[in-house]
Amino acid sequence: MTTSATPPRRRSAVASRLASVKKVPWLLVFELARLTHGHVMDRTSPTDRRKVMDAVRRSHGDPRKLTKRDRDELRAIAQKLDVKQLASMLSPSLMRHRLRK
Repeated sequence: MTTSATPPRRRSAVASRLASVKKVPWLLVFELARLTHGHVMDRTSPTDRRKVMDAVRRSHGDPRKLTKRDRDELRAIAQKLDVKQLASMLSPSLMRHRLRK
């Protein structure tokens, strides 16, 4: 006697991706992005931000394609960011998220 039992259904690749996307703490991601954006906007001038965008466009996002002058310019702009202050701004959000788990 043969039974035609159907095999257990496998989730499709799309359903699997959607399930993993749902696991991302999107509110936390949004809050961290908002805080980082504010820090960058406060610390850099519109001219600096324009220089960064121009360098990224010219190099197509590939750091190997940057000239030495571009790298030096980007390094000088990056040094204007206070990484310690940014970390202290972000850590309360990360700690709140961690405590909820």
